[in-house]
Amino acid sequence: MKGIFLTILCLLLAGHTAHSANQQRSLDELIILAAPHPQALLRDTAAVYNALVCTSDQLEEEVMDAIRQRLTQNHFVLVLQDSALQTLSLLRKHGLDTLLTSTEGTTLSTQPSLFVFSYGPDFLSITHHIWAVDHQGDSNPANDLALIHDNNDSTSLKYISTLLRRTGKLPNIIVSDSPEELLPLTDSLGQLELYTARVTENGQNLPEVSWAKIEGLTTSGKVHHWQQRVRPYKRGYRFSPDVLSFNAINSETTKRFIATRLSLEDNQILHLTFDNEAELHPAVYANVTFIDDPQRGTCVQFASTNHYIDFGQVIPQNLTELSLSVWIRPDSLSGNHSIVGVGEDFSIKIQEGRMCFTTPDILDHIAIHDSIPLKQWHHLAYVYTQKQELHFYLNGKLVDSQSASELESTAQSLLIGSNLWEESFSGKMDNLRIWNRALSTREVHELYHAPLPERTFNWWYLVLLVVVPVFWLLRKNKRPSVTYTPPPHDELQLQVFGQFRLSNLDGKELTHALSPQRLELFLVLLFHTLDKKGISTARLNDLLWEGYSSERAKNSRSTQVSKLRELLSQNTGINITYTNKRWRLALGAHTRCDLFMVTALLAKNNPRQDLSTLLPLVNSGPLLPNLQFEWLDAFKSSIHHDIIRYLTNAMSLYEDAAVLHQCCDVVFKIDPLNEPTLKRKLALHIEEGNHGLAKSTFDQFCRTYQAYYSEPFSHHYADFVGKVGH
Repeated sequence: MKGIFLTILCLLLAGHTAHSANQQRSLDELIILAAPHPQALLRDTAAVYNALVCTSDQLEEEVMDAIRQRLTQNHFVLVLQDSALQTLSLLRKHGLDTLLTSTEGTTLSTQPSLFVFSYGPDFLSITHHIWAVDHQGDSNPANDLALIHDNNDSTSLKYISTLLRRTGKLPNIIVSDSPEELLPLTDSLGQLELYTARVTENGQNLPEVSWAKIEGLTTSGKVHHWQQRVRPYKRGYRFSPDVLSFNAINSETTKRFIATRLSLEDNQILHLTFDNEAELHPAVYANVTFIDDPQRGTCVQFASTNHYIDFGQVIPQNLTELSLSVWIRPDSLSGNHSIVGVGEDFSIKIQEGRMCFTTPDILDHIAIHDSIPLKQWHHLAYVYTQKQELHFYLNGKLVDSQSASELESTAQSLLIGSNLWEESFSGKMDNLRIWNRALSTREVHELYHAPLPERTFNWWYLVLLVVVPVFWLLRKNKRPSVTYTPPPHDELQLQVFGQFRLSNLDGKELTHALSPQRLELFLVLLFHTLDKKGISTARLNDLLWEGYSSERAKNSRSTQVSKLRELLSQNTGINITYTNKRWRLALGAHTRCDLFMVTALLAKNNPRQDLSTLLPLVNSGPLLPNLQFEWLDAFKSSIHHDIIRYLTNAMSLYEDAAVLHQCCDVVFKIDPLNEPTLKRKLALHIEEGNHGLAKSTFDQFCRTYQAYYSEPFSHHYADFVGKVGH
């Protein structure tokens, strides 16, 4: 029976092959049968086992001989379920230490190698590398290697064979008492032609990532998949790039996606604090009053009937995701009470004291939870995802999740406190926010715990109410101008935009005095000084000396820090400090670094005053374009995102064409496929009568898009010209 079931599984697996095969370059691309104890390994005369799971005290003489024999033909994996403090000397005794890969991680060499994992410092870390799939403890699914047990039944066999479809991981180490019965399955899995990708946040594997058009796949860390075009998805994140394609040229490369957390302002459609009536302009509203609440401060009060706030068409059409966050204090719970509604498209409401989301055709999705108490403040969050899933959050906690019908959106007005069926909300409402994206649980928790603003009155507000409108009337037809100056790189001691360059205060070039490892050490310290928190020794070791023993990492770190300090002592004004168990860089008052200057300007966020200072600094190009370190990707993505957002804001404040061209050019250097900037650039050329330049700009964009995605750009030049014409 098991043999028949195995045959069916192998046939099903054979259907999932890609168009180009990866060469095996890492241990996570192998499937190895493991002996559950030394006796099983010794009985294995057919050499089916190429791995062993045991403790170090079980490594007797004949076991070491069996391992040595297998290493003449294949790689061998030894998983020691203890600290294995004496095992290294044992391996030396048997001449196996020369085959160890302890300092090379899980990369495969052309010759048979011995991979030893343990909980001690001498070998590869089980904690950091292996995910025990059927372990009930704290084994990390973001680790690259999957270890799974075969219980010699059809249930466990099905679980092993579907691991790839569910998690994107191959069953790398299968522990089994009956290895011969699993050979057809391992052979089928081993012959699959797969692509690989990895999603990271701040250099760490991002857990629980789903993938567009790959149903049922949720991954953590490196993913093996069969799709030529992949797009990661996780609520609360954006990805750079957002989609990647595999082809005959790059099929053997593990593609990398950098995840960046979205801010609560990203994709926000509407935010009403209800602090004053002026905030509702230009909405139409009736029977709505602003009152002072002892808990929430100023908020809005809805009477029992005949009230609404009509905000017009603010909800975009073709919605695929939607989130709403609001504080309410209901005065009535019987029946339906709409918080917001958009025609027949959807209504978000309370039904008999429970959260409810009504989708087209009047389908009520009612959350299962205890009734909300009357006359108490509650935080509600409704999240609709692109997978047509609804998540209901009450006071920061997820109380229910449901499958939902498709969401529609038309040119209907957004009604607050009522809906098309006049299901009026009765009570108080505060801090209403709507997004056209799906918030994450972390973001909902952040909204619930957000502190209330201080309730103090500043008399300067009264002055501003009088002065600002007068000032604005005088200035409304006059936008600021900016003078563009050449990049002051000769004055910079430390440059990271466009290229890396280090010099001292006397102008002496020191860039080429940095070895590759000292350069990476310097950059790690530099970027981890940005938030003033610094970096711990343990994290520094993980980034630069992964796989080293504690003593070896300490010696290497001490040597590299000493050499780097010696170089920086040459009148650079830069010092390496170690305080409060954190490593940082300290820059002197006369040492100029473009990275610190740019991030300070971004934090200040005043393009009217600072654009002329920022542009020369970022005009040289993106951050360190010729240096690629996995830990650096998150810093690059975050800073580039902030620069583009700053410049996009600046372009709405200036009318001078030269300034707008400069802003567009900088954005294109950072993100050459930025479509909003393309539209703005084309508009500038056309307004200046430079139609040839506009067409050339569009053609270059199309060529870049084709080279990057291996497919043509989906829009035509006429599409943009038409938009510009409007």
